[in-house]
Amino acid sequence: MNSKLAQPAGSSPGRGPLTIQQTIDLAKQHHTAGCLSEAEGLYQQVLQADPNQPVALHLLGVIAHQAGKNDSAVDLITKALAIKPDYAEAHSNLGIALTELGKLDEAVASYHKALAIKPDDARMHNNLGNALKNHGKLDEAVASYHKALAITPDRADTHNNLGGALKDQGKLDEAVASYHKAIAITPDYAEAYFNLGNTFKALGKLDVAVASYHKAIAIKPDYTDAHYNLGNTFKELEKLDEAVASYHKTIAIAPDYSEAHNNLGTVLKDLEKLDDAVASYLRALAIAPDYAEAHGNLGGVYQEMGKLDAAITCQRRAIALNPQNELFWSGLAVSLEAFSFTTVDDDLWQDLLSLLERPAVRPSHIIRPIISALRHDPNFLQILDLAGAANPVVGSAYGVVAEQLSAIPLFLRIMGLNPIPDLQVERMLTVLRRGMIRETMAGKADEKGLPFSAALALQCFTNEYIYPETDEEQASVNELQKQIAALVEQELNVPPALVAALGAYRPLHGFSWARELNEREWPGSIKAVIERQLSEPQREQSLRSQISRLTPIENTVSEAVREQYEENPYPRWINTGIRDKGRSIGAELRGAPLRLDLGDYESPENPEILVAGCGTGQHALTTASRFSNARLLAVDLSLSSLTYARRMTEDHEFSNIEYAQADIMELGTLGRRFDLIECSGVFHHLGDPVAGWRVLVDLLQPGGS
Repeated sequence: MNSKLAQPAGSSPGRGPLTIQQTIDLAKQHHTAGCLSEAEGLYQQVLQADPNQPVALHLLGVIAHQAGKNDSAVDLITKALAIKPDYAEAHSNLGIALTELGKLDEAVASYHKALAIKPDDARMHNNLGNALKNHGKLDEAVASYHKALAITPDRADTHNNLGGALKDQGKLDEAVASYHKAIAITPDYAEAYFNLGNTFKALGKLDVAVASYHKAIAIKPDYTDAHYNLGNTFKELEKLDEAVASYHKTIAIAPDYSEAHNNLGTVLKDLEKLDDAVASYLRALAIAPDYAEAHGNLGGVYQEMGKLDAAITCQRRAIALNPQNELFWSGLAVSLEAFSFTTVDDDLWQDLLSLLERPAVRPSHIIRPIISALRHDPNFLQILDLAGAANPVVGSAYGVVAEQLSAIPLFLRIMGLNPIPDLQVERMLTVLRRGMIRETMAGKADEKGLPFSAALALQCFTNEYIYPETDEEQASVNELQKQIAALVEQELNVPPALVAALGAYRPLHGFSWARELNEREWPGSIKAVIERQLSEPQREQSLRSQISRLTPIENTVSEAVREQYEENPYPRWINTGIRDKGRSIGAELRGAPLRLDLGDYESPENPEILVAGCGTGQHALTTASRFSNARLLAVDLSLSSLTYARRMTEDHEFSNIEYAQADIMELGTLGRRFDLIECSGVFHHLGDPVAGWRVLVDLLQPGGS
């Protein structure tokens, strides 16, 4: 912005003793020449002779603004205006000082007063536009800039400012035109070239943006922000060596530019220069100790180096500074995957609980570290040990134990989200489930332990009822489901404890009375069981007709696999690792952990992606969030898996995934080609895996992956 206060031209003083006007004229000469202390002294002399001289008060206010003392500037100029209310320049300069103080409403009012006195002053219209733009009133700002240009069409600074307002409005092509006009008037206008580069970058024209930044730097070699944004653009273009050079130039000009040190660290990490990356992040943090992004990035490098304690410390610090940044949470999750806690602190329980709620985190990846943390909870550890005894007593005291476990929110949450692959925990839950059905059938169900009972029902449903059952348990389950059926038939209340107990042994949606039970109102923690075991399966059933079939499924092996997953869609996931911003295919494949050498590969702007064997949609959703501007076709043999995937995709509000039932072995007739094909956990299900691989390779676009 060009919002500098006007420095009025001076006139030569006469000879002999100076009058007040001659002193003011001499002061103006010093002021215009930049000799502010001499000008200030002369203005003060005038005020000693005449304390109410408005020009001296006004121009002292101008000097105060130039010195960064905007409060003093406002006081002095306001005094001048009290004496001379029709002083247009003073109203305008007051507006500039108020803008610097962030008092935008008052600034706008001052400019309007100035323009009421001098409506044809282009500079004042320009400055009003600046205040309105800073205030976020972009339409009014644009109108003010146009008024300024109608009066003085060749004001380069106004064309530049108009470009900024148009860019903020999202009118990028019009902004480009305004910057070009500014440059046509003033060819060495470095700021206009810089802003033009930013606009081209927003338009995705990165090579043109680079050229604009270079022009800005050629005019103004020490233009820090231009070097910095040039580095960012090179980074986006995946020209990492050029990015490093630009960041180094930025830092040479401005050694305390923490963002440049941070971004340099990121590029060095991508270049696998991990020690150098650590040094850059540490420099950024030495300058700005609360720089959340630098803490998170440093944690990511420590994670790659295998320094997990340091990584986790950095990532938790980043989260504490900015808990809304999903990248920090996903980074912490990655560091935790292979980690086992030896100690816990007071904040860890909440951090882990919050971690499970983040859309960027897949709970299955952090179950083991969470269980290792829970082993430091005295009640949890005691129950775990007692359940592992030769004759466990915890099952016979289920109500007491369930109440204790109900007071551990982290354990309840992980039980509800994902199967727990821990043998000790499996044994504990098997023993406790047995105790639960005994107490339930004996009429001893206690509401205090219901949160744990409901979580156990969720865990068993999610792990496909993998725990072994005794003959006694099977008989009790049969009797229990008859009790519930009778209560439903008689339209009587069904105690939540009965629902939880049955849901821990059998999927509730499989019973004839399921729909009626689903239509009732349920209190507290049992609501989650009703939702998971009744509402969601019923919704999936309604989606079956919306899944198209692309190929026949006639192969014997494929048919057997299909039947397996129709009965048990796998996995029954709840949360998955969804990114908030996608990248190009090239950036993803060149980045960690793959770091593939793709040569001169150019990423497609709108990639077509096939997920071959998508299961219940976790893979498809992760891929859809990983790549920008992508369209996905996700296929699977199992209609039950596909409807689960479709429901979860709708819940996560993704609209760029098409699901279809198909056999990989028959996809050769599809008639489509893909820029990227992903296939995970699938080939081992094929009768001839290599033949299936050939089918997928033939579906690639030239140069596809």
